[in-house]
Amino acid sequence: MQKQNLVVHVHDMIYAWTLLTQMVLGTLRAILNSLIIYVPFVLKTLVTEIPYGAGA
Repeated sequence: MQKQNLVVHVHDMIYAWTLLTQMVLGTLRAILNSLIIYVPFVLKTLVTEIPYGAGA
């Protein structure tokens, strides 16, 4: 009985870690997607703004 209980506990732990990992990976993926969207925009802004700022 005790051994079966331990197996269930380990299974719950693995399940919890899997959920946690999926959440973390999902969050990281969302952040990366945002960066992929914003970085070119920010770079373009910097490239267009800096020369004018230096020229003025």
